[in-house]
Amino acid sequence: MAIGERTYTFRAPVELGDRIERIRHLLDDSELAADVEHEVARRLHRANSRLALEGRGQSALFRAAIELVLGAAEKVADDLYWAEQYRLDEAEKTDAERAEDDAYRRAMLELTAQRLAQEERDELS
Repeated sequence: MAIGERTYTFRAPVELGDRIERIRHLLDDSELAADVEHEVARRLHRANSRLALEGRGQSALFRAAIELVLGAAEKVADDLYWAEQYRLDEAEKTDAERAEDDAYRRAMLELTAQRLAQEERDELS
């Protein structure tokens, strides 16, 4: 069964095409595409009013939807970049620096647990 096609056009910033090309590889990787899908769903939930058609045309809807997907993919790419930077920084640390970081994290977790326990006691009294 033949599917009818129609070309849609809309105004967009000049850099939109470049942004699309930069994130295309993320969508080709099934594992990363799942991360992008999750981020799109999160953003759709937060931004559903922006995508509403109240007095707006199809062009505005298409532009907003594309911006939403691009923004989600760019966030995933940014997260990957910073995760790699963190990994590289961790690899360069000495054992003493790692031990100091671990001690700091443990101390912060203990303080947080104490604060939460105190808040819970305050709520019960």
